[in-house]
Amino acid sequence: CVCAVGTVWLIIRLLRGKMKNEKGITVAFIGILCNYVPWMFVTRSVYIYHYFATVVFVLICTVYLFKNLEESGVFGKNIKWIWLGVVLLFFVVFYPVIAGAEVPVSYIKALEWGRRWTFLGETPLTLEQMFGAIFGG
Repeated sequence: CVCAVGTVWLIIRLLRGKMKNEKGITVAFIGILCNYVPWMFVTRSVYIYHYFATVVFVLICTVYLFKNLEESGVFGKNIKWIWLGVVLLFFVVFYPVIAGAEVPVSYIKALEWGRRWTFLGETPLTLEQMFGAIFGG
């Protein structure tokens, strides 16, 4: 999700003419389309490993975006470090659940942020319950 935001933002900047289109980024977009679009038409449940081939191209787009933002002076050099910190934070928070480590059920439920996003197949927690489970309140 964090990388997908970078790719969407890159597309918007290209369409608005804020960045010039280069051959390498065109290849990355074609790679994303070739690997992602076919899975959009699958009606059964799909899993994260179906999208692994797309991740390489999404990361290329994200790195290109940060390079361009740094060169244009839009955010400065710190934005890439902030982004990396957010990515690491999400990794640390979600890793025990997606890796199958033994964690309290309340912790697992606290990570079910969307209405249809469940790890246990049950109704997700409310915001109050989620923060209570994470921060012990």
